Amino acid sequence: MEKAHSKSMTADAEYIMDLALGYQMSHALFAALHLNIFNILESGAKNVPEIAKEAESDQESLERLTRALVAMNLLEKRGDVTLKSFTSIYR
Repeated sequence: MEKAHSKSMTADAEYIMDLALGYQMSHALFAALHLNIFNILESGAKNVPEIAKEAESDQESLERLTRALVAMNLLEKRGDVTLKSFTSIYR
């Protein structure tokens, strides 16, 4: 019976982690939309300082946000600092 309990605990933990990750991802997307990141990148690839300036946002925070968006496959990072929007794929 311990194995069944252990399996249930694992499934519960995975479910909670899925909920938390979904919450984080939705907030990252909301922040990107609020800052107009995808619109800023429509004219072409830019580095984080350029995006931060256009979005009137903190550069360090934007670096973290863009890393999250890359992990979500909403942005592509080429090299160390250049980002390109994938929004054209979703249109």
